[in-house]
Amino acid sequence: MSNIRARINARKVVLIYFYERLVFQFVRDNFNSILKKFEISSNNVKIKQENFLKYLTDAELNLLKDLIKEDWNIKGANIWLIEFKVDEEINYIISNFFYKDDVDTDYALNIARYYDQYEQSVRQKVDELAKTFKFDEMDFIDRSIFLLWYIEYKEMKVDKPLVLNEMVELAKRYGDEWSYKLINWIGDRLLDN
Repeated sequence: MSNIRARINARKVVLIYFYERLVFQFVRDNFNSILKKFEISSNNVKIKQENFLKYLTDAELNLLKDLIKEDWNIKGANIWLIEFKVDEEINYIISNFFYKDDVDTDYALNIARYYDQYEQSVRQKVDELAKTFKFDEMDFIDRSIFLLWYIEYKEMKVDKPLVLNEMVELAKRYGDEWSYKLINWIGDRLLDN
């Protein structure tokens, strides 16, 4: 496995980790209103309103339904005490979706550890730069890309043109059809700040 491929896979691992964290934050912050949208019985979970949670995909909604069905101790707030242990999460993602030798694990861990340090500042900077929407209104994958590349630019000292190009490529591959334009426009300005 080449170093380039291992680094690319490390970025994918971190993208998955950031995506997971952002979805979890969304659910945590909106949990009470989310529960009102579901009809919960002892063995089934149905969505009451079809147009609800427009920022979640069908797969994410199904995951949410499964988590509710598995009883996350809904009546208590214990689920929100879950602590993200970066090493465990990154190693879990690698062991379940990649061959360990195909990922630059150290690189993935180094970037992932900065999530808590940079998440709020990236959120604020995107909100300042975007004129018609807020960070929280973007797709989770676009938010994850911004976080990944801002951290890589700041902490790993990767050149701006390289970071921006790779942001755009990830957005083309994983985002919706217009994501790459959004990423390019805001990313250029975000990295200048």
